[in-house]
Amino acid sequence: MLLIGALGAGCDDAATGTPLARDCGGADLGMCRAGTGQCRVEADPVCVDGTYKCVVDAGVPRDEVCNALDDDCDGKVDEVAEIACETGEPGVCADGVWRCAEGELTCVPETPSSAEQCNRLDDDCDGTVDETDDDGMTACYSGPEGTAGVGMCAAGRQTCVDGVPGQCIGETLPGDEQPVGGDLYSRCDGVDRDCDGEDAPPIPCYTGEPETRGVGACADGEERCAGGQYQACVGDVLPSAETCDEVDEDCDRKVDEFIERPCYTGPDGSRGVGACADGIETCDTGVWGVCVGDVTPQVEVCNGVDDDCDETTDEVEPRACYTGPEETRGVGACTDGTQDCVDGAFEGQPCATEVTPVPEVCDRLDNDCDGRTDEDVEQACYEGSDGTRNVGQCRDGIQICADGAFGRCLDQVLPDDEVCNGLDDDCDGRVDENIAPRACYTVPDAMRGVGECADGTQSCVGGTFDGQPCVGEVTPAPEVCDGLDNDCDGVEDIGRNPLGPQSPDRVVCGELIASHCRVGLGWTELPLAVGENLDGRFPDWFDCPNNRDDIEGDARCVQTTFDGLFHTLELPEGEIIDNTDKFGVRWDCPGTGGITLEQRRLLDAVEERCHLTLGERWESPWPAVSDEWPPCDPEGMRTTGVEMPDRQSRCTTTVFDLVSGAIWRAVNLGRIWGEGTELGLALRCDAPDAAAPYLASVERQTAAWLGWSMRFTSPGDPPEGLSPHPWTRCDRHGVHEDGEVRCGPTDCRGWFRRIAVDIDLRDQEGYDPGMLGVALKPRTIEEMRSTPADWQCVSGERVEEWR
Repeated sequence: MLLIGALGAGCDDAATGTPLARDCGGADLGMCRAGTGQCRVEADPVCVDGTYKCVVDAGVPRDEVCNALDDDCDGKVDEVAEIACETGEPGVCADGVWRCAEGELTCVPETPSSAEQCNRLDDDCDGTVDETDDDGMTACYSGPEGTAGVGMCAAGRQTCVDGVPGQCIGETLPGDEQPVGGDLYSRCDGVDRDCDGEDAPPIPCYTGEPETRGVGACADGEERCAGGQYQACVGDVLPSAETCDEVDEDCDRKVDEFIERPCYTGPDGSRGVGACADGIETCDTGVWGVCVGDVTPQVEVCNGVDDDCDETTDEVEPRACYTGPEETRGVGACTDGTQDCVDGAFEGQPCATEVTPVPEVCDRLDNDCDGRTDEDVEQACYEGSDGTRNVGQCRDGIQICADGAFGRCLDQVLPDDEVCNGLDDDCDGRVDENIAPRACYTVPDAMRGVGECADGTQSCVGGTFDGQPCVGEVTPAPEVCDGLDNDCDGVEDIGRNPLGPQSPDRVVCGELIASHCRVGLGWTELPLAVGENLDGRFPDWFDCPNNRDDIEGDARCVQTTFDGLFHTLELPEGEIIDNTDKFGVRWDCPGTGGITLEQRRLLDAVEERCHLTLGERWESPWPAVSDEWPPCDPEGMRTTGVEMPDRQSRCTTTVFDLVSGAIWRAVNLGRIWGEGTELGLALRCDAPDAAAPYLASVERQTAAWLGWSMRFTSPGDPPEGLSPHPWTRCDRHGVHEDGEVRCGPTDCRGWFRRIAVDIDLRDQEGYDPGMLGVALKPRTIEEMRSTPADWQCVSGERVEEWR
């Protein structure tokens, strides 16, 4: 339904929704319409709610048919599809299509008739194909369509044989019209040679200067052919004056050049008044540019000129002026004055009311206008006791003005404590009286207060301490193993002899232990009865002889000497080392001549407090250095050592008895010795109080080495139990030197360096358990500084760097 806007007002309510007469309300309302074509519906307007409105529904569209009507209501008539049909005519006119025209369908040839051609078709639909004249030829023409028979153009003749045309003979084709002086077809003589129905074509012409032809706006005209001859040139465009239109009117290949006009951008009424004057604006590519050079009203200044173009000159306010130094203008108390404009100038007029710099006084003002207040205003002063002014070193000071008042007394020299300088510092008329001695030190300052080095004292003589003896100072001494920094290099128990500058660094405690202590290593098959030797001591293991021979029988041992080399313990050939066998370890620090009482005390402490812990394990998952073997507790061990909670590890440690001295302690092996078995050795020194600070140095400076090797094959080799294998060169990581030898040193406090046996000796013919070895030597300074962090140790702790 179509409901459109109101058509009028004043509609009778009683007539709402019903058709109304055309004169209702005195107006011709017309008709209401909806839809297009056959859908179009017309109705009278109705009155809805007191207002005329159109209420009408459009018709329903239908399929389009050929009836001169718009059946589908799309605004087009008879747009029906074309369908093939037969026309009943001959030749190419036989096939047709049904077409709707004026409401009727007609079968129209799809190809209309045309002039007969030589192509085996009936082109003219006369029932004959490729028909010819009586002479067997047909007309022909190869010129442009529409030119045959026009002017001088005429058709020729050609044959047609089996649909193939022959050569066209005798035709006359269009000639080209050329300018005067050209070929025969271009003459203006009344003959139409190009067959266009006209005489010769017009030719271009130009009457201006040749160099302007076709440049800018300049263009050709035409000379037309009339009465057999060309007429005067008409329509050519010649150069003209240049205008601002982006066109080259004067045809000089430049556009809008040198086009200027006067301009003025000031307010109306000011043009040409006073200083105001016109400028010039220039054309640029068809557009007038900015007005340049015009003088518009400016602020009036004192110059004898009407600058603001109001016909009055120099109507300006007085200007600020200042005759003092420029850098003081507006600074502090200094202020500007004013000058009047007279005869176009301020210069030469008095500067009224200005304030210029004056000398500074103490009044909280910047009188001299330098940006500072009360500066350099000062007076002499002295606050010392009576009788000391200008006596000895005492001198007057100065009071400086600040914030309008004099401040405290500065730089005065008052009585002071007497110092050693040959002067009367306390201003009592006496020099250097009652001077206390000063601290002194006569070796390099780098050692002063380091380690055991300490200051002495010097007395004041003749106004100076210099040159007087330094009494009581402690200077660097050779380093000894006492837990102190004797040579004052910042490191205890490591250093060089300060009295010999070329002496090398030494690990003092390590050297002392390796030179005066021995480590014993033993093996036995002897059983221990329950309750027998509960302290773990083996009676069959006495002190090994100094000649390093093994003790034969069921108990064997070897003891290092003071050379730092490995000494070997040969296990019994043909025996199977199993869980009934025992290994033991012990200290023996008898010392040799040439040691001090303190060194002897240290050696006693090593035997008592530094424990060598020997451990055995199999199938170990631990790294090469492991803390999985804690120090074995001597007080809580059973007779033959401690069995660890995992039942695969056993260990024992040395003990010391004040009566018996160093005691052997053994550990039972856990199984038959073979591949997968590991031995480990750790060194730990207990220092429960400050009385033995050197024990920490013993731990990090001393290396106890443990090694294992297959038995040597040569009878009597090695001589005297000294190993020919390079165990002394095994590195700290336990590198296998030759596939038959394993060795390694102890690590930090309580950390084990494990040694893998790595070969199942039971598979060897004749079964030879091989040898164990032990060595004791100090670590060198180079070893300690270059050793990776996995074994460095300071004060019994595992750390990243040793210093």
